[in-house]
Amino acid sequence: MMFPLLCVFALALAVIPGSVANGMVTPGYCLNNKLQDQNKGVKYLGTTENAVECFNKCRAKVGKGCEWSKNKRCYLHTEEVLVGNGNPYYVCLVTKMNAIVQDSTTSYSY
Repeated sequence: MMFPLLCVFALALAVIPGSVANGMVTPGYCLNNKLQDQNKGVKYLGTTENAVECFNKCRAKVGKGCEWSKNKRCYLHTEEVLVGNGNPYYVCLVTKMNAIVQDSTTSYSY
């Protein structure tokens, strides 16, 4: 059965990479609660040089996640995201309780 294996994969990704004050950073593009690419509620925020700049742009908005790709594109997720899929070309920030909170004291070490 494929579903339990996918759950274990998703949980492993959620635990391994590390957390930031606003949520969990995982490698890969953001997946929804069905472990599918989250394409609903995606807003393009422009280009940024790195994931930290992208996450800071997202923090200025209200959303449930943030996604950065190595081609320097930054996206805000307004629909639920669960975890990144592990693709090394992307980084997914899953926010705590799926709400980005503005906090100027937060620093990222990604």
